[in-house]
Amino acid sequence: MNQAAKPDLATIQRLSSNPPPEIVSLAESLLVTMAMHQLKAEAVDAYATEVLASMQAKIATKWVELGVPDQLILKPKDAFLLDDEQAARYYALCEEKRAASGMTVDKEGNCPALEAESLFRAARDAFIDALTPFTGITLDQTRLGAMHDKLMEWGLRILSKHVAPHARFGIPKAA
Repeated sequence: MNQAAKPDLATIQRLSSNPPPEIVSLAESLLVTMAMHQLKAEAVDAYATEVLASMQAKIATKWVELGVPDQLILKPKDAFLLDDEQAARYYALCEEKRAASGMTVDKEGNCPALEAESLFRAARDAFIDALTPFTGITLDQTRLGAMHDKLMEWGLRILSKHVAPHARFGIPKAA
């Protein structure tokens, strides 16, 4: 981890006008992992929602007994409310949809959105850590509240004129 220093205006201006290539590279990687996470999360949410709609599964009895309203589970974020048998079916059907979509995973049975989120978080943390000499804020200090996102967004704004993930990764630009 980088050491925290007291930032001054000159240090921040140096970051903005002539950033170290390593930080620009980290920013580009961060932007790509952020986009991949968003795309995969949307795709997984779409097919998982479709699976739940087709299952017409209700909330498991154990949850109803604890006061959760007895209703259909229609949102993937509520899949934890399925009973064990329904959950096994849900995950198997999601795995079929994932395979049919062509999305790959590092380990069979993993969720592509969660794998992408893990890569995004690692890229974000590396970027924030690299900014420490310029901001005086360590990665550990950002773990409270929404500091991760605020510092990430600030750093990306400061570096925006220097990053070119399309060129670096060979990604075609949208028309």
